[in-house]
Amino acid sequence: MKQSLAAIEAICTVLTCENTALEKADFAEVAALLPAKREASKRLEDIAANDWEPDIGCKDALARLADLTRRNGMLLRQAIAAQDSFLALLTRPPPPSEKNAYSPTGTYLSLTTTRPVALSIHK
Repeated sequence: MKQSLAAIEAICTVLTCENTALEKADFAEVAALLPAKREASKRLEDIAANDWEPDIGCKDALARLADLTRRNGMLLRQAIAAQDSFLALLTRPPPPSEKNAYSPTGTYLSLTTTRPVALSIHK
Protein backbone atom coordinates (compact mmCIF):
# COMPACT_ATOMS: atom_id res chain seq x y z
CA MET A 1 0.00 0.00 0.00
CA LYS A 2 2.80 2.44 0.80
CA GLN A 3 4.15 2.05 -2.72
CA SER A 4 0.77 2.70 -4.34
CA LEU A 5 -0.02 5.64 -2.07
CA ALA A 6 3.39 7.17 -2.83
CA ALA A 7 2.77 6.75 -6.58
CA ILE A 8 -0.64 8.43 -6.31
CA GLU A 9 0.81 11.29 -4.27
CA ALA A 10 3.65 11.72 -6.78
CA ILE A 11 1.31 12.14 -9.75
CA CYS A 12 -0.91 14.45 -7.66
CA THR A 13 2.09 16.66 -6.92
CA VAL A 14 3.01 16.90 -10.60
CA LEU A 15 -0.59 17.60 -11.62
CA THR A 16 -0.88 20.33 -8.99
CA CYS A 17 2.25 22.01 -10.36
CA GLU A 18 1.06 21.61 -13.95
CA ASN A 19 -2.38 23.02 -13.15
CA THR A 20 -0.79 26.05 -11.50
CA ALA A 21 1.43 26.60 -14.54
CA LEU A 22 -1.55 26.24 -16.89
CA GLU A 23 -3.55 28.77 -14.86
CA LYS A 24 -0.65 31.22 -15.25
CA ALA A 25 -0.30 30.33 -18.97
CA ASP A 26 3.34 29.43 -18.24
CA PHE A 27 3.73 26.95 -21.08
CA ALA A 28 7.49 26.69 -20.60
CA GLU A 29 6.87 25.37 -17.08
CA VAL A 30 4.20 22.99 -18.39
CA ALA A 31 6.70 21.62 -20.90
CA ALA A 32 9.37 21.32 -18.20
CA LEU A 33 6.99 19.20 -16.10
CA LEU A 34 6.34 16.66 -18.87
CA PRO A 35 9.20 14.27 -17.97
CA ALA A 36 8.10 14.18 -14.32
CA LYS A 37 4.48 13.66 -15.39
CA ARG A 38 5.47 10.78 -17.69
CA GLU A 39 7.57 9.16 -14.96
CA ALA A 40 4.89 9.49 -12.27
CA SER A 41 2.19 8.23 -14.65
CA LYS A 42 4.30 5.24 -15.69
CA ARG A 43 5.01 4.37 -12.06
CA LEU A 44 1.30 4.40 -11.20
CA GLU A 45 0.43 2.42 -14.35
CA ASP A 46 3.02 -0.24 -13.44
CA ILE A 47 1.58 -0.61 -9.95
CA ALA A 48 -2.00 -0.74 -11.27
CA ALA A 49 -1.03 -3.35 -13.88
CA ASN A 50 -0.13 -5.84 -11.14
CA ASP A 51 -3.77 -6.50 -10.17
CA TRP A 52 -3.58 -3.77 -7.59
CA GLU A 53 -6.72 -2.99 -5.70
CA PRO A 54 -6.56 0.19 -3.66
CA ASP A 55 -7.48 -0.20 -0.04
CA ILE A 56 -9.10 2.28 2.31
CA GLY A 57 -5.82 4.15 2.84
CA CYS A 58 -5.74 5.19 -0.83
CA LYS A 59 -9.35 6.34 -1.07
CA ASP A 60 -8.68 10.01 -0.27
CA ALA A 61 -5.60 10.11 -2.49
CA LEU A 62 -7.56 8.59 -5.39
CA ALA A 63 -10.36 11.14 -4.93
CA ARG A 64 -7.77 13.93 -5.01
CA LEU A 65 -6.21 12.40 -8.13
CA ALA A 66 -9.61 12.28 -9.83
CA ASP A 67 -10.24 15.95 -9.02
CA LEU A 68 -6.80 16.98 -10.23
CA THR A 69 -7.12 15.05 -13.50
CA ARG A 70 -10.53 16.62 -14.22
CA ARG A 71 -9.11 20.09 -13.58
CA ASN A 72 -6.00 19.28 -15.61
CA GLY A 73 -8.08 18.15 -18.58
CA MET A 74 -10.16 21.33 -18.48
CA LEU A 75 -7.07 23.56 -18.24
CA LEU A 76 -5.36 21.71 -21.09
CA ARG A 77 -8.44 22.11 -23.30
CA GLN A 78 -8.52 25.84 -22.49
CA ALA A 79 -4.82 26.19 -23.29
CA ILE A 80 -5.27 24.41 -26.61
CA ALA A 81 -8.25 26.62 -27.48
CA ALA A 82 -6.24 29.75 -26.62
CA GLN A 83 -3.34 28.60 -28.76
CA ASP A 84 -5.71 27.78 -31.63
CA SER A 85 -7.22 31.28 -31.42
CA PHE A 86 -3.77 32.84 -31.36
CA LEU A 87 -2.63 30.83 -34.38
CA ALA A 88 -5.81 31.74 -36.23
CA LEU A 89 -5.03 35.42 -35.66
CA LEU A 90 -1.48 34.95 -36.92
CA THR A 91 -2.50 33.05 -40.04
CA ARG A 92 -5.52 35.16 -40.98
CA PRO A 93 -4.85 37.27 -44.06
CA PRO A 94 -4.68 40.98 -43.33
CA PRO A 95 -7.79 43.01 -44.12
CA PRO A 96 -7.64 44.89 -47.38
CA SER A 97 -6.24 48.31 -46.80
CA GLU A 98 -8.32 51.27 -47.77
CA LYS A 99 -6.51 53.68 -50.02
CA ASN A 100 -7.00 57.30 -49.11
CA ALA A 101 -6.02 60.53 -50.71
CA TYR A 102 -6.50 64.15 -49.81
CA SER A 103 -9.24 66.21 -51.41
CA PRO A 104 -8.60 69.78 -52.51
CA THR A 105 -9.95 70.95 -49.15
CA GLY A 106 -7.47 68.81 -47.22
CA THR A 107 -9.92 66.18 -46.02
CA TYR A 108 -9.54 62.49 -46.73
CA LEU A 109 -10.93 61.32 -50.02
CA SER A 110 -11.64 57.62 -50.17
CA LEU A 111 -10.41 55.89 -53.31
CA THR A 112 -12.34 52.68 -52.74
CA THR A 113 -14.98 51.56 -55.15
CA THR A 114 -17.74 51.14 -52.60
CA ARG A 115 -21.14 52.34 -53.64
CA PRO A 116 -24.01 53.53 -51.52
CA VAL A 117 -26.64 50.98 -50.64
CA ALA A 118 -30.29 51.83 -50.11
CA LEU A 119 -32.70 49.85 -48.00
CA SER A 120 -36.37 50.01 -48.78
CA ILE A 121 -39.02 48.49 -46.53
CA HIS A 122 -42.55 48.08 -47.87
CA LYS A 123 -45.50 47.32 -45.68
